[in-house]
This record gives sequence, structure tokens and C-alpha cells, in this order.
Amino acid sequence: QMSAARQAQRSGDRLAARHAWLGAGKTALAAGAWPEAIECALNAQPATAFLDDDAEVRALVAAARQTATGTDALRLGARLIRLMPWTQRDLRQRMASELLTLTRAGTRPDLEIEAELAWLDAHWAPGHLESRLGHADHAVALALLHGYLGPELDARLWRFVMLLEAARTGEAAEELRCCESLARETGNLDHMLAVRVRECCLALLEGSYSRADQAMSEASALAERGGAPDGPLARLTYRSILALQTHDQDEVSELSAHPVLFARLPRLVLAAMAASAGQDDQARAFLAVGLREVGSMAGPRAGPALAGGALAAALLADAAAGALIADRLAPLAGTLIVVAGGVACMGPADLYLALASQAAGNAQAAYASLESGRDLARKAGAAPWLHWTAGQSARWGAHAQANAAPMFALVREGRSWLLEYDGRRVPLGQAKGFGQLARLLATPGYRVHVSQLAGIAVTMTDAPVLDRTALAEIRDRLRVIDAAQSTADRRGDADASARLADERRAIERELRQARGLGGRSRRLGSQAERLRINVTRTIRHAIEQIAAVAPMVGADLDKHVNTGTYCSYDPADILP
Repeated sequence: QMSAARQAQRSGDRLAARHAWLGAGKTALAAGAWPEAIECALNAQPATAFLDDDAEVRALVAAARQTATGTDALRLGARLIRLMPWTQRDLRQRMASELLTLTRAGTRPDLEIEAELAWLDAHWAPGHLESRLGHADHAVALALLHGYLGPELDARLWRFVMLLEAARTGEAAEELRCCESLARETGNLDHMLAVRVRECCLALLEGSYSRADQAMSEASALAERGGAPDGPLARLTYRSILALQTHDQDEVSELSAHPVLFARLPRLVLAAMAASAGQDDQARAFLAVGLREVGSMAGPRAGPALAGGALAAALLADAAAGALIADRLAPLAGTLIVVAGGVACMGPADLYLALASQAAGNAQAAYASLESGRDLARKAGAAPWLHWTAGQSARWGAHAQANAAPMFALVREGRSWLLEYDGRRVPLGQAKGFGQLARLLATPGYRVHVSQLAGIAVTMTDAPVLDRTALAEIRDRLRVIDAAQSTADRRGDADASARLADERRAIERELRQARGLGGRSRRLGSQAERLRINVTRTIRHAIEQIAAVAPMVGADLDKHVNTGTYCSYDPADILP
């Protein structure tokens, strides 16, 4: 069995190697063959994706560690720390500190580096950035001093994530260039994959979407080539963050139902995706589950989960959720939200703190967080977030300044809605228009399609009219796609070719939907028009009801709520 396990590992088949090492390890434990059991425990790799649990490997490592001594005991201790679930945060951190003390007292710098990396893993959570950077710096210095290329790269990859959290993007980019050079030296596929994923993360933060796509495509190819179990999840996570950042509601809607993401992403992130796709009932269900987990959140999923919860609370106008999430997000102010191992960056934490505060009805706090978020985005060179925060600050500032328009909020209580203003809580009733208004008020200036406000999917008969100019542009784009796909095929770039094929199919599908019999342009569908009329009527009726009990609030809404195929609430009269 041991020979078969070594052979499976040399073959590069991760799943086969894991199965072989586990089988050999269990046999060795049963026979009391401790040296063999220890070897199996040191070599068995988790089969699950990044940050997921592998109880079998953890059990083997824990059992072997009980009898190991000396160097083996220290290495198994470092492995066990990384394999333990995040719910055991305090135990992991205590074990990591003890391990670090033991290795620093020894004479093996390689073991001390392993202990430093285990310490970083156990303390991998937003906060204490300077302390974490200090440990990473020490690991890098040790690796440089003793010529350990792989450990140096591992430590530098940690530094990249922390520098990005601290919005020190220039230093993070320099660190990543160093990582790329080291990855070429080591020739390790996992290292090259890690570098490409982080390149994608940095490009996404900067708004360089074509560069981000290219980096993720290369990462996916490396993951497939090396059998990395977390490759598909990394790509799906990137697509999800990109779709949320660019307000691609079709993509968000598709990904929100993806089984892999459903199984792996925090519920609060799924709530944000569902709310962004207009699936409000599902979003509320995810939000309710996610809020119950807020108290125990730890590790690299905590920041992204809270950011997702803030967005969901804002889109759903859930004041209670907004207040709870704002309280949890407050310690992260002044940092960037980095997803998992640097797969993507969700921008300034202050932005999500602003959304949560706005949902909670605290406009002053929301405005202050937006201003600090704008400063952080400028410092980080995060163009998309700088644009967003600048626009939202102008809008929300109108309500946060003294003597500005009346301060108010629509709050759901059971099935009914209340108007809060001037220290009063006025019942409004259950009219659908109040919920639609609350959705618009939660995200000032954000255009929302009437189908989302109505909770109805528009069918293909509602495709837009295609005039001659539009048809010519489509034909030109199809020719460009064909040429690019031919080039990709000649290069053997299957991933790029598949993306281009998907784009062609999507264009052809839209073209079919927009063309009638005989190739004639289809008339605008009636469903979208009916939704526009109905949503406009319900929103305007809701504003009239509010004006009857609060004339100043009603006047503000009448002036700043824009209705049509896309609706928005724009207090500063500035549309993005």
C-alpha cells in the first residue's frame, strides 16, 4: 500500500494519491506501524476545494501526531492547524502560538517557517494587519536567509493578501511580481496557479476586466492541468464578484442557482446575489440563515460574508439586518474586502458599512462611511469603487446634510410598512408600491428594471427592436468573434475559444429573439410595457399615500423618484 501511495503521488493524480495515502495510513494505524502512519499523514492531501473540510485527512493527521516525536510532531502539528475547521478558531490560534514558541527555540529554520505559515493560517481573518504582516516578513526573511524558494513564495503570497487588505496596492503589485518570478523558478503548478489567481484579483480591483479575464483563464487552465480541486470554485467565485461589481443581473441570476456556489458560498453572499437578481424571497431566506451565523463568523470568509449581507440588507430594505451587519462590519473600516485566498476583491469595507447603515436608517453614518470609502478607493487605485462611492456620496450627502431634504425611511413590520420621519412612525399599509419604493431608497441612483421591482421575469418576446445600425454592429461583432476564435484555435487556447463560442451563441440567441418571421424586426413585447405601466402606477400611488401623511416626504419622493422601464431614486438628480 505504501508503494502504491508513493506511485500515485508521483503520477500527479491528486484524488488517487489521497485515496492511496489514506488507505495505507488506516492500515498502518491498525497495525501500530507508526513510522508508516506518520509518512501517510504527512503526505495525504485534502481532496476538497479551498477552505473546505476533509475530516478523513484531519483524523489521520491527528492520530499520527499522538505518537510522533521531534520533527515529525512539529510538522504534523502545523498540518493539523491548517486542517482544523474555522469554528475552532480559538483552539487553532492557541495551538499555532504554542507551535511557534517550540520551533523558535529550536535550530530548524524550515520548521520555524512552517510554524509561521500555520500561525498565519490560524489568524487569517480581517484585523491585526500589522501583526500578521510582521509574521509574514519574518517567514520571508528566514526563507531568504536559508535559500528556501517554495516557503519564501508561500510567505510572500500571504503578504500580498495582507497588503491588499491594507489598501497598499502598489506594494501588493510589487510583491506579486516577486511571487511570479519565484513561481517560474520553482516550476510548481500550485504556485503558478496561486499567482494567476491573485493577478486576477488585483486587476478586478483596478477595473481592468479584460486583464482579469485573461488571468483567470490562465488560472483555470493551470488548475485543470494540475488537477487542483479548487480551480472551478475560484473561477465561479470570480465570475460572481465581477457580476455584482458590474451590475450584470443576468449573470448574477444564473450564478445564484449554480450548485457549486450554493454549496460553498456563505449564505449572506448568496443573499446578495439573489437580491441583485430580483429574487427577493430567496434572498430573504438566505439572509435569515446568514444572520444566525454572524456571531460565529471567523476566517477569510467573514469579511466577504458581511459585505454580501450589507448589500442584501440594502437591496431588501431590511433595517434590522442592516443594523446587525453594520455593527459587525465596523471593525473592518479602513480595509479592503479580500475574498478567500485572493480570488477577488470586493472593494472598501466602508462601502458595505455605508450600505448597512443606510438600510438601518442611519443616513449620517452611511454618508460618513461613503466618504471614507471614497478616500480608501482613491488610495487603492480602485477605479470602479471610486466611481461608485463618489456618485453615492453626492446622492446620500443631500440627505445627510443639515437643512437638506427631510430624513425618512420605509421600514417593514410584518407584512405592513411604516414611514419613519421626524421621530415619528406612521403606519402605511401593505400596498406593493411601498416595497418597491423601499427597494429604490436603499440604493440611491441605482437603476432597477421594472421586472425586478415586480418580481416577474420578462420573456423573450420583450426583446428590443433592432434597427439597421444595431444589426450592422452585431454582424461586425460576429465577424470579430469568428476571427478571434480561429486565432484561439490555432494557438490551442481551448478556454478562450470556448468563451468566444459562448459569446457567439448568446448574441445569436438575442438576435433570434429580436427577429420575427421572415427576418423582420420583432415589435416591442407587451409584457415589459405592461410592467412599466403597472410599476409606475403602484409607485406613484404609494407616493401619494405618503404625501397624505407627510407632505414634505411626499414632495421629495415625487421630485426624485424616476419611473420607466428602469426606475431609480436620485436625490441629487445625478444618474450613474
